[in-house]
Amino acid sequence: MARPPPRPIKRLLVCNRGEIATRIITAARELSIPTYAVYTTNDTSHVRHATRAIELPSASSYMDIPYLITLIKQHGIDAVHPGYGFLSESAEFARRVWEEAGAAVVGPGWEILEQTGDKLKARKLAEECA
Repeated sequence: MARPPPRPIKRLLVCNRGEIATRIITAARELSIPTYAVYTTNDTSHVRHATRAIELPSASSYMDIPYLITLIKQHGIDAVHPGYGFLSESAEFARRVWEEAGAAVVGPGWEILEQTGDKLKARKLAEECA
């Protein structure tokens, strides 16, 4: 499926927690973008800054791609910021967010993540760009 044309973000899901989530939410608020924060009962420091909060069943849900796709669809999310860590490096997550939920990911496209996630492919790509 082709990548979507750029469009204004109407609902941003922040798939991270703590300080990084707070910074993303604050930046989005400065741009008048409504934010949806995911959280667990033991991890709520970032939630007060978000427009809406979605409680996760467990900490492992932060990385549960099928579960996050379901949330994206349920809440009409049109863009997802993965924060840093596993989701931000996951080509599978970026691809599935677009293909299954029709939402954009803030960050590199899955095509780039597929190439840079493999050190040999990343090196070849860097050599081709030089």
